[in-house]
Amino acid sequence: MKVICFTAIVLVLIFLAPLGLFNLENLEANDIIIARREGVAGCSIILKLKEDNTFVFNNICFGTSKTTGKYHFVGDSLFFKDIKIGRDDSNFYEFGLKDTLDIIWLYYDKQDTSGICLHIINSNQKNQEK
Repeated sequence: MKVICFTAIVLVLIFLAPLGLFNLENLEANDIIIARREGVAGCSIILKLKEDNTFVFNNICFGTSKTTGKYHFVGDSLFFKDIKIGRDDSNFYEFGLKDTLDIIWLYYDKQDTSGICLHIINSNQKNQEK
């Protein structure tokens, strides 16, 4: 009898909340900028800059890696600090440049001449430069 009750409760919860009871993204700060890069084989990179000067960098390619930390702008330059590198990653970008074409270029260091290009898909930036 206990098994039937438990099964019924589980089925009702699945029906009422198929995506889960809690959405952890609601606990995070609002997004200021969302930038994305689409690669081959369904690989993608998403960078979310938050209101509280934290960032989330998701690298999705044959698995998921989530890097987090803090950021700050100086003019059009974006600097990262307090970085917690995600799974299967060995390093992270030192800085980025936001250009006028809704693109953010990320560079590993000052000797990096190629960088990667992320297209800004959503921007609610309200004078975040300090």
